[in-house]
Amino acid sequence: MQVLSVAALLLYLKGCLGASDLSQEQINTILQAHNNYRKAVNPTATNMEYMEWDDSLATIAQDWADGCDFAHNSNRGDNYAGSVGENIYAGTGSYTAGSETENWHSEVSDYTYSSNSCRSGAVCGHYTQVVWATSKKLGCGVKLCSTLGTVNWSNANLVVCNYAPSGNFVGQKPYITGTPCTQCANGIVSCSDKLCGKDSVIKI
Repeated sequence: MQVLSVAALLLYLKGCLGASDLSQEQINTILQAHNNYRKAVNPTATNMEYMEWDDSLATIAQDWADGCDFAHNSNRGDNYAGSVGENIYAGTGSYTAGSETENWHSEVSDYTYSSNSCRSGAVCGHYTQVVWATSKKLGCGVKLCSTLGTVNWSNANLVVCNYAPSGNFVGQKPYITGTPCTQCANGIVSCSDKLCGKDSVIKI
């Protein structure tokens, strides 16, 4: 009975503290990094959506990061209404929010939009998920792991970010190229900084 009470208290405290171990400042930094890269795609995108934070995705990401295994969570969409994409990142030393997003975006140098292809031997899927136009929800978690499974690193930070709806569909490009905000999905009428759904400016 006492164990159950302690477990219930821990769950309650986690709910009060938030879905992720990230601070609000770190969340803002990661989210801003994603949106900055999304609005700056080259060639420009007609349908790039403004990305927002999702606590449900953050909970899934944090729970997986807490396991300290450098591998993808194949069950990440089980408790979420919709498809869920995922990027993971690990690094030693102190963690700087946004460094994971910068790392994923760096794959752009190996990606060719016109052919929707990646340089032979390189990886581009992290980049394409970051700039996948219809992935408009983001939730991340971070954990300092004394031992990081799969790669066996010591004292490494594991960052997990989940995206909804998921991107990286085979044969599809991450976005439609053309004049920004001219093909926003689902009747979205607001646009700012080349991002559909950002409410500060109404598109005429």
